[in-house]
Amino acid sequence: MLIVAAWMPLCSGCGDEPTGPARSAENGPANAEVSYAFDPADKRELVASADNVFVGRVVGRAGQASAPTSARTVEIPQTQSAVRVVRNIKGDLRGTVTVNQYGGSVEAAGGRGGRHRAEPEVTLWEGDPLLGPGEVVLLATAYNDACDWHTIVAQPYADRRIRSALEGERLVREFTEAERARRSR
Repeated sequence: MLIVAAWMPLCSGCGDEPTGPARSAENGPANAEVSYAFDPADKRELVASADNVFVGRVVGRAGQASAPTSARTVEIPQTQSAVRVVRNIKGDLRGTVTVNQYGGSVEAAGGRGGRHRAEPEVTLWEGDPLLGPGEVVLLATAYNDACDWHTIVAQPYADRRIRSALEGERLVREFTEAERARRSR
């Protein structure tokens, strides 16, 4: 499935249960490919596109929603996670915030032997896995006032799993330097 979504970081997307194109759960997760209006691999551009850049620990799932597309019958699933802020690089977040991530579970009509039943399927944004409880993550997000959540600005570049203290120090240093370079322009 190909979705061009330069507008996605700006999309409000508060919605009901997600719906979308059917895929068999046996085939694995569906993958949405994205094109951004900036170079998400450039940390300075990534930081500039974000309201907040921070390190957080995922507490757990906080909900699901969907964002409409130009195709009337297709919506993009979104998953919200509760994330406890550990360290700010850009912005001044405190406590636990809701982070919105494109991708998630949808109900797909499937059937065996002529019987139909709803099977959960997962759609991933650029193959980016959903945030999981206990993970420590560096996040670059844009705040959505209407939904009171922080949407990841460019997956998988803006949600970087931290698997070790050394990796965490390196990522914080790189993103801190990118923020300094952005401010000095």
